[in-house]
Amino acid sequence: MAILKIKSGVANGAVFALKPGTTRIGRGEGVDYRVPDESVSAVHCEIVLDGSGKIFVRDLGSSNGTFIQGRRVELGVLMPGETLMLGTLEMVFDVRWWNDYSASGAEIPSPLTGRSCNDGATAFLKRPEPVSR
Repeated sequence: MAILKIKSGVANGAVFALKPGTTRIGRGEGVDYRVPDESVSAVHCEIVLDGSGKIFVRDLGSSNGTFIQGRRVELGVLMPGETLMLGTLEMVFDVRWWNDYSASGAEIPSPLTGRSCNDGATAFLKRPEPVSR
């Protein structure tokens, strides 16, 4: 399974477990992964994980930009080990084998909550449950 690990800010060490398909990241409600960072737009970008291990990244009109390896992109490809920045929030893309239990055992990123991993710097986060209206 692929992961994005946050490397800066109040959510430093948080990990997003990515599944194939499209995922939206932002600060506001209604995205797949919420990040508590003021430099991230409400709906900042979307990423598509394909079967080859690449992530396609599309900026969704963010105020502070989306960057791959320091280069601003509207649409780009993120390879394992490369850095993705949303505004000033830095993440690194990694490919690891995680069991389904690990991938499903997380929640919306919060700088004050989350379970720690054995390394003391990693918190597992999961997608929010859909809200019934």
